[in-house]
Amino acid sequence: MNRSFWYYLFFIASIVLAIAATLNPFTFVVPEQVSPLLIFKQFRHSSSVKDYWRNILLFLPFGISLAAILPTTKFKYITTLIISIIASCSLSLFVETLQFFLPIRVSNFSDVVTNTIGGFAGTCLYWWRSSIGSFIVAIITRNRNKLTLKSLITAFVGYFLAICLASYILLINVNLSNWNENFQLIIGNEATGDRPWQGYIKNFQISDRALSASEIERVFLENKIPTEKVNISYTFDRQKKSYISSTITAEKLVWQKNNSSNKNTSTSLKNNAVFVGGERWLVSQNPVSNLTNKLRSSDRFTLSAIVATNNLQQIGPARIISVSENIFRRNLTIGQERSHLSFRMRSPLTGENGSQPELIIPRVFSNTDFHHLLITFEKNRLDFYLDRLDNKYSFFFQPEINFLAYYPFTILGWKINVENFNLIKYYLAFCAIAFIPLGIIGGFILSLIGKNTIIKLLAIMIFCFIPPLFLELLYTAIASQPIRELNLLLGVEILSIIVLVISKR
Repeated sequence: MNRSFWYYLFFIASIVLAIAATLNPFTFVVPEQVSPLLIFKQFRHSSSVKDYWRNILLFLPFGISLAAILPTTKFKYITTLIISIIASCSLSLFVETLQFFLPIRVSNFSDVVTNTIGGFAGTCLYWWRSSIGSFIVAIITRNRNKLTLKSLITAFVGYFLAICLASYILLINVNLSNWNENFQLIIGNEATGDRPWQGYIKNFQISDRALSASEIERVFLENKIPTEKVNISYTFDRQKKSYISSTITAEKLVWQKNNSSNKNTSTSLKNNAVFVGGERWLVSQNPVSNLTNKLRSSDRFTLSAIVATNNLQQIGPARIISVSENIFRRNLTIGQERSHLSFRMRSPLTGENGSQPELIIPRVFSNTDFHHLLITFEKNRLDFYLDRLDNKYSFFFQPEINFLAYYPFTILGWKINVENFNLIKYYLAFCAIAFIPLGIIGGFILSLIGKNTIIKLLAIMIFCFIPPLFLELLYTAIASQPIRELNLLLGVEILSIIVLVISKR
């Protein structure tokens, strides 16, 4: 068998892999009325960061094998790249269209884009495989004779731009763009009825704004968000068959009964609050589409709820408030995990379950007293207030944390305690990926520059100071946060040590 046989076999296998990964379990359902326009309207425009990475990796073999089977004498480099882009886009569009007929799949334009990037990258890897392989071997064996300033500078700039692009993608994907408008609002349980919470709730409100400190102080004084700033508002001070929001943008909440229970399921009141538990909980009659669209449009929110647990040992986490479809897909969930409050928010970064990561606020439910919970989200930042303005916890979605979203598989049990969160260990792990390769390449460049002191000092400044500073400026510009001096100093120090050590060897 000649080499071309294996190339064609690899090409066919890459297509089979792409189809199997995107269309499994092949349970196609054809609607009664279907048209190209209907299929087009069902395409979404956002996915998760983890899906972006998976889609690129999935189509890498296709791009590599396509470049291998195209005759180099007939197709030049640019022509091959164009063919790769068209073929990758066509294959991706084909499987994404077929996903319309799979009930458990969702078609995404972002998947088409990332699949195409994967095919393009695979073709580039095939064409540059010899140069890349020789460069890596020379770096590992420290063979400076096979390294040139041009190849080293190209590698340094290319890797740095890749880190900047990856950080930029992580920062801009902390948003509400992938919130599903078909989810219902549930109070006291999950949509599937298997995550009950036992406790009392007085009121629940959501605003499509991130309230200021003065506005939040007013909320705590009045125990509610002012009417002019709220999108939905439920008050549970009386026993009713259903509850209607005081605004016009929310659905009616009705009682859901656990038919398997023989216990008395009548509601009870405590301090003008209604009890929810394993036997009865509240569910919106229809999906809260109007609310979801408003929050998705504003990309911020303030959530207020006054609740009291009836059981200090509830786990699951037990769902206090949830906008979800089942235990794996949600827009937003507030839960109780023993004495701690659990918070999950869906975004392209945190995934469909909102658990990458799940945020933990400690000791919120250390007693059965009523607590006023107020949560705001805006521009990569979550603020949690408990009972008063100065009892506050804040969490920032920073690149050093977010980069774990590029891990191809779900990180099970990834929880972050907001109170004692240690960013340093995340930052050091981020530096290992971002700055160690840059430092190694920079060290080799420095060793080849020569003995000109001024040029060497200038090179050290560029290699050691510019990358950490640029990443901090990127974070500041997108997240509207001040420069983190400690992170900047750590980055400069790590790069300096690596550059100087490598250049001296």
